[in-house]
Amino acid sequence: GGRGMRMADPWQDYEMIQQIGKGSYGRVYSARARHGIHGSLVAVKAVELEDDGSAGELTAEVMSEVETLRQCHHANVLVFMGAYMHSRVLYLVTELCAAGSLLDLMRARRRGLSEGQLGAAVAATTSALVYLHSMHITHRDIKAANLLLTAQGIVRLADFGVSVQVASTLALHSTAIGTPHWMAPEVIQDGEYDERADVWSLGITAIELIEERPPHWELRPVMRALFRIPSAPPPTLSNPQAFSPQLGDWLGAALRKEPKERATAASLA
Repeated sequence: GGRGMRMADPWQDYEMIQQIGKGSYGRVYSARARHGIHGSLVAVKAVELEDDGSAGELTAEVMSEVETLRQCHHANVLVFMGAYMHSRVLYLVTELCAAGSLLDLMRARRRGLSEGQLGAAVAATTSALVYLHSMHITHRDIKAANLLLTAQGIVRLADFGVSVQVASTLALHSTAIGTPHWMAPEVIQDGEYDERADVWSLGITAIELIEERPPHWELRPVMRALFRIPSAPPPTLSNPQAFSPQLGDWLGAALRKEPKERATAASLA
């Protein structure tokens, strides 16, 4: 297991296999450990840091988050194995979820999840959120693309903490903010983030998992969604009568526009 942040080249410890993903702020590679458990596979996410003189404070911030991530142990949270900083690139090493994300799964099958499958995915994600929130970690980027599947079919919540801090620092200078569709109204309006913003994003993700895309997806340009989310009524399923009343009630509790009225992750568990 890694000991916090290492100022070293990760490719001395891991052998790169191939690029498996590319996000708004970095690339993800599959890799194999060169030492230790021979041949065990990991994912290595490379995040380029901007050279704007804030490297020192950013490093301190990231190091404290790496420390937090190392303390996260939950069946539905992606296993974090360590971090490296080398030549202005931050590398985050995690377990490799060979089955990909729930978004990949929907794309491969060309359909959304059934209500039963959704129930399992939401239960796993809610459990992960209750745990993270108890550690005062807000995820900030819940969506189907960040719900990964292990080979055993266990859902693991990925991409919280460090990458978000770094991404948000970088995103201020670019359009790398990603898509607004999963953002809670108060986040768009006031930049306010607390645990309840994650609950809204989970509600949006539930709709995404059923319908294959989040509400307001059709709006162009994409930024129109930023204006629509705070002003529109809370989104619902396009075809609610095809699903149980319980799912409708659950969505209603998660998708309250006023954060104080919104359910907590614990109350949804």
